[in-house]
Amino acid sequence: MNNLSRRKLLALSCATLVPPVRRTQDVQPTIQGVSHAEEAAIAKLGEDFRRKFNLPGVSLAMSFRGKLKLTACFGYADKERAIPVQTKHQFRIASVSKPITAVAVLKLAEQKKLSLDDTVFGQGGHLRQLFTTKLKDPTQRALAESITIRHLLEHSGGGWTNQRGEVPMFAPPALGMSHPRLIEWTLENIALRTKPGTTYAYSNFGYCLLGRVIEKVTGQPYEQAVTALVLKPVKANATHIGKHTRAGRRANEVVYYDKYDPYGKNMDVSRMDSHGGWISTATDLVRFAQSVDGFPTPPDILNRNSINAMTTPSRGSYAFGWNTNASNNWWHTGSFNGGSSILARIHDGHCWAVLVNTRSYENGYAAALDRFPWTVKQAVQTWGNQDLFQL
Repeated sequence: MNNLSRRKLLALSCATLVPPVRRTQDVQPTIQGVSHAEEAAIAKLGEDFRRKFNLPGVSLAMSFRGKLKLTACFGYADKERAIPVQTKHQFRIASVSKPITAVAVLKLAEQKKLSLDDTVFGQGGHLRQLFTTKLKDPTQRALAESITIRHLLEHSGGGWTNQRGEVPMFAPPALGMSHPRLIEWTLENIALRTKPGTTYAYSNFGYCLLGRVIEKVTGQPYEQAVTALVLKPVKANATHIGKHTRAGRRANEVVYYDKYDPYGKNMDVSRMDSHGGWISTATDLVRFAQSVDGFPTPPDILNRNSINAMTTPSRGSYAFGWNTNASNNWWHTGSFNGGSSILARIHDGHCWAVLVNTRSYENGYAAALDRFPWTVKQAVQTWGNQDLFQL
């Protein structure tokens, strides 16, 4: 055989080994745990949702009374390489990180390593060493010294909110700063607006501070401490702190898409750790949610008093890391460049998570993301005895 024939044969062999790249709309959903008729209905719901908002990929997991009943994957984890979403794929979960941080704090409180009424910057406070002496204004000093762990958990720390001009995490002068320097810079440059404990104002920076409290109390990096306290006990082994670059993705992590750069300097995900830095799978998040859901199966990793505290809001609907409502449902959403998510615990025994590798800017997207798992639940007549966690 001459060299030309060998090259032709090699080219033909390679062509048979490499599947053709399919268009995004051609990928077939992968759904487990339901009948064929229900699978078809859920496939249509998922594809309608994905196409309406031009979503690359969607992963859903749903449990009932401690058993994983449904997984459903739609679209692509990586559009360029035509890799469909699978249950193993990890997504940035953004602010769904906050319930994880809150549970870790409550575990430390149960272990008597801290009290929710401990101060953060006051005398004896966990981060007192980061309380800069440059803060000369007596009013600001008094406000900062009165902030407690409880205030941070419920977003009533008195400021450092997500309003324009008050967002320390993404303030251009603070980009790239270490956590200690960021805290010092914030205390020096962004004033508190109200007395801590009096007003709800959502604050990523407040949960950044909680991450530093966890590190101070445990003597470990935040990720290591929370993995030991919360994630390992519930077998959420695919949950980690993410990286901000595309090259830094983990082996099973999706690619993120957005009209704003999901890998830019504003997206230092590892620095967001305790307020928005985790990556996870939908099934891992369900494992986590049902471990603190207050239902008998599986056993919760928090005691009853902690769960009551975690889900009883002091003002508005936000408690400790969860939104709540009169129907006794708990949930949190997440959204930033390249990602959106929702995690929910429902009063009837369901827990679910939905992860998306983009953030849609179209009107109605947030409501549609919330509604999507409800419509999927309604498409199922009855759950069988299966537990997909056992597969």
